[in-house]
Amino acid sequence: MNETPKGNYKYEEIKEIVNKIIIEIDNTLEKDKNIIDELKETHLCPQKLNSLVIDLIIKIFLEEDTWHFKWCNYVKDTIKASIDSMLFCLGIQINWLHNDQIKELLLDNIRYQLYHEKNKYFLEESNRRYEYVNQAITEAIWDYDIINKTMYHGNGFKKIFGFDSIVDYKTKYDWRFFVHPEDIERVNQKINSCLMGKENNWTDEFRFLKKNGEYTTIIDRALIIRNEEGKAIRMVGAMKDISKQKSEELHLKLLESVITHLNDSVVITDASKENKIVYVNDAFTKITGYSSEESIGKNPSMLQGPKTDKAEILKMKKAIVNYESCEITTINYKKNGKEFWNNLSISPVADEKGNVTHWIAIERDVTEKVFSANEISNQKKFTEDILNNIPADIAVFDSSHNYLFLNPKAIKDDETRQWLIGKNDFDYAKHRGLSNELALTRRQIFNTTVKNKTTYEWIDEHEKDGKPRFILRKFYPYFENDILRFVIGYGIDITELKYVQIQLNQALENIQKSNHELEQFAYVASHDLQEPLRMVTSFLTQLEKKYTDKLDEKAKEYIFHAVDGAKRMRQIILDLLEFSRVGKSDEALKDIHLKELSEEILILYRQQIKELHAVITFNHLPVIKSYKTPIRQVFQNLIGNSLKYHKKDIAPVIEVDIEDQNKFWKFSFKDNGIGINPQYFDKIFTIFQRLHNKDEYSGTGIGLAITKKIINNLGGEIWVESKEKIGTTFYFTLPK
Repeated sequence: MNETPKGNYKYEEIKEIVNKIIIEIDNTLEKDKNIIDELKETHLCPQKLNSLVIDLIIKIFLEEDTWHFKWCNYVKDTIKASIDSMLFCLGIQINWLHNDQIKELLLDNIRYQLYHEKNKYFLEESNRRYEYVNQAITEAIWDYDIINKTMYHGNGFKKIFGFDSIVDYKTKYDWRFFVHPEDIERVNQKINSCLMGKENNWTDEFRFLKKNGEYTTIIDRALIIRNEEGKAIRMVGAMKDISKQKSEELHLKLLESVITHLNDSVVITDASKENKIVYVNDAFTKITGYSSEESIGKNPSMLQGPKTDKAEILKMKKAIVNYESCEITTINYKKNGKEFWNNLSISPVADEKGNVTHWIAIERDVTEKVFSANEISNQKKFTEDILNNIPADIAVFDSSHNYLFLNPKAIKDDETRQWLIGKNDFDYAKHRGLSNELALTRRQIFNTTVKNKTTYEWIDEHEKDGKPRFILRKFYPYFENDILRFVIGYGIDITELKYVQIQLNQALENIQKSNHELEQFAYVASHDLQEPLRMVTSFLTQLEKKYTDKLDEKAKEYIFHAVDGAKRMRQIILDLLEFSRVGKSDEALKDIHLKELSEEILILYRQQIKELHAVITFNHLPVIKSYKTPIRQVFQNLIGNSLKYHKKDIAPVIEVDIEDQNKFWKFSFKDNGIGINPQYFDKIFTIFQRLHNKDEYSGTGIGLAITKKIINNLGGEIWVESKEKIGTTFYFTLPK
């Protein structure tokens, strides 16, 4: 384009030209609808176009600078065609300009100005749309210039991460600073792999740091822009906060895991009339035998059968019609036809609008529970039958001493018995018009029982039909975790037993009195009998000494027998006295060291042991609690018997052993003596019963009788095992 110097036209001429141009433009615009539409599209109204033309002409003719305008080649053909159409019309109308240079210059400038205004509008409109999108979406938009290493962040960063303004990563922080340390290596490796490759899209999930110091899970998607050589020069992406989604997914997985692994069966059906099954868990298959494939699409009624409770099913159907929760228990049938008791609980599931879309059922096999309940019911009936027929008064009280249960033995009248439940003895006394004395006594005993937490026993004595009546009563308090649950009252009529006891006590008093008199008699008799015997023995002995030279052998033999008989008679009297005194000792209970006791016995029989070459062994000698004098007497008698009844020419061997048998001690005295015939096992423990004559073995036959009486008085038992010519073992027990 040629230069147009300033000053070719005067101001008045320029003004006239401008006015003509404006008029022609207005006329043209009115005639050409397409131009009007084009101007509307670019928001270039006629008034604005007039203003632009005036400004343009002034710049061309009045400014000092030389203007050069060229066609913009990068304008799209479609826009160029519409503009050229307008300019063509303008060109026809302004061809009256005499200077071609001015006309061409004017047309070029108008053309350029129109393109400039339109492109400016499109750019502004594009930016406005971008901002609208940036403000409307929830994602955080970012634009990264890889070449210049600059980053732009949208407003979403403040919404998601809380930042008022995002830092310039180039100058302050690397973007990796915000990625969770456990994710950074993986994210960095993946993004570098994409940039170095040929991919145009990159997506990853990772945790991103928020302003408050917490991490949130995001999904980041980006478009990779490459140059003609395929090198990545720019990335445009959006970050979306999916932490809530992840939490919901985790929650759903947790719920799914819970439902899947529940021991109870879970069945979900749709809310249609067919009520088809859409889901069953593993427990359903375990309980019923039906797999998921066999169940889905079927109606839950496939579990019903002949014994299914129709009333329960009707109850459930009514609940479904009313969209209400419901629980029933009925017999269902497994795939193999086996019956089972099914506890079924259903609930409606509604969508966000409140419309019921599904039903969820929790089913539980309660067969054992039902059988247990039946067993408990049967056991309860069995217990009540026993309590109602037991020949004793049975009552159960609560913690306030009110009746919870009474059997017919306690209150015969059924109506009165039922009336008394929840009431107490004071109510009963008032009901019967009786004194409160008995009720007050029972209340005091009840309180004492509860306070001490122990069983309390007493005799309830009162008159019936004018005669004394005695009831043995007991209160048994039952505590659970130190809390009183109930008290059982027990009463049994012991009137007859009481009368018998009174008679026995009287008889016992008479016996004790008689025994005391017999003891006195025995003592006096033994003392009075011993004196004459001593005199007989003394005189016969003196007679023998004084007249020994005048007495023949026959007389001496008579004197010997008389003296011997008197001595044996004296020994019998002494043994009788000892037998009568068994159990009458005032000795105190104390610890007895059996080892020390055995040493005393060995010293006592030292001479006989030496003469007979006897061997006596004691095994396991514990310390026992008993009375030492009678225990010594037992040891002395049994060892003395073993030494006495030994075999001729064979040394006695005696073994004493003691065993601990929980609640008592078991003693054994074993020897290798002459033995005892089994037919005499009972006889040997009877007073004055001898198995041998006095010439073979000395004694009065009272030693084992005394031993038995001592053992019995101490609460034990004694017995014997023996074989003739082999040996004998005596056993006895003593309580601990």
